[in-house]
Amino acid sequence: MDERRLTSIAAELGLSPDELRELRPQLTPGVDEAVVGGLIRFEDALFELSQ
Repeated sequence: MDERRLTSIAAELGLSPDELRELRPQLTPGVDEAVVGGLIRFEDALFELSQ
């Protein structure tokens, strides 16, 4: 992630860029799970629509 984007996201979360860098390894698994879960629900909805 480039520095400008990191700074922007940190500001939105009320964190410093360094704090976000430290927290990122802890946040990534939860975000990954949420994205995968969303994709599975989307795929299920598309399947239902195709029936």
